[in-house]
Amino acid sequence: MNGNGNDCMTPKRHTPENENRLKVNAWYTKHQPLRQTRFLVTGLEASVESIADLFSWKGGVHHIVLHLLSTCAELRFVHLGNAILAGMETGDDPFQHFDDMVVKFSETITEGLLGSDEAPFAWIHVGHGDHDGHEAFLSDGSEGEGPYLETAKIAEAIEAMKGTCSYICLPVCHSLPSKLALEACENTALVFGSAEDIVTEINTQCIEATLNYAELKSRMKSVILGERHA
Repeated sequence: MNGNGNDCMTPKRHTPENENRLKVNAWYTKHQPLRQTRFLVTGLEASVESIADLFSWKGGVHHIVLHLLSTCAELRFVHLGNAILAGMETGDDPFQHFDDMVVKFSETITEGLLGSDEAPFAWIHVGHGDHDGHEAFLSDGSEGEGPYLETAKIAEAIEAMKGTCSYICLPVCHSLPSKLALEACENTALVFGSAEDIVTEINTQCIEATLNYAELKSRMKSVILGERHA
């Protein structure tokens, strides 16, 4: 109230922080990433059928995938925090699908990824990658001598799927061109793959993609505010 007895209405300041929060809220309201409940790992030997197999000799060097799955779980908590804030405006229940998680292992991309019309929450491919100077390729399965798929075609298939794929990791040779192709999809968020040439192990790229809560929160904010997926 001012000196004349009139109520003074102080307009709400639209600070950059407020504007950013509104953009993040709008993204979560639109994409609802927690609706995706499948963690998918492709390119493994057919003998790997469960998380327990990654601890055994069947998993070979691929026990590093456990680090990536832990990062995916952490990313779900990042999504949960943001979805709770967004839900305060919309009334949506962010816990509705939070516990409906399943980890799936598939020998091939064709069967595990392309055989569904629903995007996975996360996709990790530990097969092989290649690049011919123009196009990027990923091995369909675990064998480097086996059939390869054009990453651009995989990207088209993902973009036609329902939902958002929040996390993709490609710890394979020539992964960078494939990363860039998948990053261009309208319904992918965090995509990892830094190899420009042949690699002899998967650990380095897996470690690069193993992030903590604060790092994941910052990366998601950058993706959203960069308006790659407005």
